[in-house]
Amino acid sequence: MNAGSVLEFRKYLFGFAEKFSSVAISEDVCKKCKICLNSCPSSAITLEPDAFIDQKKCIKCYCCHELCPNGAVELKTSFMGRIILKRMNYKS
Repeated sequence: MNAGSVLEFRKYLFGFAEKFSSVAISEDVCKKCKICLNSCPSSAITLEPDAFIDQKKCIKCYCCHELCPNGAVELKTSFMGRIILKRMNYKS
C-alpha cells in the first residue's frame, strides 16, 4: 500500500465514523440566540417550542457547534464511531 492509498483509506474511515456521530442542543445551556438557526445551511434546526436538530436534515457541517457562543450544541459520537476514531489515532 502506498502513502496515497493509506491517506485515502483514512479519509474513508473518518467519513464512516462521521456517520456514527450526531449533534444535539442542550436545552439547559441554549439561550435561543438563533445563531445556530441562521447558520444552518440545511434548515435542520428548530428552536420553538424546544431546541431540536433534525438528524435526517443535518448534513454534519457542524456550523452550529462551531458558532454557538454558549456551547449549547454538543457533538455526540456513538460507541462504534469512537472505536473507529480511536483505531485511527484521531485527536479531536
